[in-house]
Amino acid sequence: MRGLMSSRWGQTFSIVGAGVLGLAWYGFGIAMPGVAAGNSGPDKLYKHEHALIALSKLRGDKDVVVLVAARTGRIAEAVEEFTKLGGEVHFRADDVDYLRGRLPLDKVVKLSMSSNVESLDIDIDVDRFNPEQDFPPEEEKPSSVPPDPDTPLSHPYLPQKDMDIVDFQAGHATYDGRGVGMAILDATPDMLAPELQRATALDGQPVRKISELLASTDPRDDTDPMWVKMDKQVRAEGGKFTVDNMTYTAPADGEYRFGNFNERDLKQPAYLHQDVNFDGNPEGSSGLFAVLWDEKTGTVWVDTDQDHSFQNERALQDYARRGDIGIFGSNRPPQPRRHTVGFAVQTDPEKHYVRLTLGVWQHVTEVSGATIGKGFYGGSYNGIAGEAQLVSYFTGASSMYRRVESVIEAARNPKVDVICLEPAVMDEVTDPLHDGKLVAGVIFDRITEKYKKPLLSPANNTFGMTTVIDEVSSHGILAVGAYQAGEA
Repeated sequence: MRGLMSSRWGQTFSIVGAGVLGLAWYGFGIAMPGVAAGNSGPDKLYKHEHALIALSKLRGDKDVVVLVAARTGRIAEAVEEFTKLGGEVHFRADDVDYLRGRLPLDKVVKLSMSSNVESLDIDIDVDRFNPEQDFPPEEEKPSSVPPDPDTPLSHPYLPQKDMDIVDFQAGHATYDGRGVGMAILDATPDMLAPELQRATALDGQPVRKISELLASTDPRDDTDPMWVKMDKQVRAEGGKFTVDNMTYTAPADGEYRFGNFNERDLKQPAYLHQDVNFDGNPEGSSGLFAVLWDEKTGTVWVDTDQDHSFQNERALQDYARRGDIGIFGSNRPPQPRRHTVGFAVQTDPEKHYVRLTLGVWQHVTEVSGATIGKGFYGGSYNGIAGEAQLVSYFTGASSMYRRVESVIEAARNPKVDVICLEPAVMDEVTDPLHDGKLVAGVIFDRITEKYKKPLLSPANNTFGMTTVIDEVSSHGILAVGAYQAGEA
């Protein structure tokens, strides 16, 4: 995956370089630091952001998604200036003087010169800037020595050995994570995994392991296909309603919003093969799953079996309310490998969207299991803090604003005590100085200063020297370098 992303970005920024030369040749006049016409002060953009402006012009884009760290205490002035320049604010956090929004492309340099702005970045959406690149199917390579109930707690593939966890837990039996909420900002774990079901509160009572399943994505500003646009309003009478010449059976008469989730839009994760119900996508089959939403009650139904009936589907509400989980696929008849995918729903009444949060990502499931998993192999052992709870924020790999805003939301969340951030895989091409002065670094410093919650992250996401990425270069974040044990 890392190699693929590096190759992908190498290709993209080769295009950017060509675009810069092309724009210069055709006289579009790219503004460079300190020489923008009609402005006396220098802008605050790095050269890669000027390259992104060039690429956006070549694509014919009229606006871009911009992240702004305003000067401390000057968020209102920054928002006013942003709006006067024709921008539309999509997210605002006054507590850390941050905003995100869409800004006309020809106004980005001018905004960056503002005395109200400390740092400004153009957001990058991997899929948008290289839409032809798809993820090839990955070969399934089973472990040569899979773990089993007899696997020792200290071995090269678990962190217990290097952290001396076994001896520590032997001397501190109740230091097992109980009462602690950890936010993991990555993708969404497998919510059906047995090891991610139960935790323990401080009073010793059992509680749900995953307390919240949230997504820090915005359907207005990126290409997250799990957001379903619920723009059609229908009324069921006599238990039926019709949309696009297709008749459906409703759970009850009444008014609803309707949309379709398309499994074929899922490029990630590659190993899902755009097949959430494991039917193999035979020729002539549909990848559409109808979604019905009762806005008054906040209830959602998904036609998981594609039979055009919602009466036989589970009524789901936002996961945080009561822990509802839906399921695509079936394990009947029994399969040697599970053929089901769990999902939760997240509703957005303001924008009229519903998100189906799929629990299919291997990496975050592994990270969550090693950290807070409970009851591996029928209870033989737990993760490092097996009784802790998880607050999951989906950030994915393709956009920086997701990371910034998920950290903001996690810091505000009273259920969260510790924040663990998976850094962006595209950072190797977007962090020119590694000085923590890009928007993420500035905002992370402010978050840790204000909320006093530990913010942890891997320091790099690729091999080689000087690969510490900018978003973890700020003073307030504890970044840990990666390495591989020789025994592994």
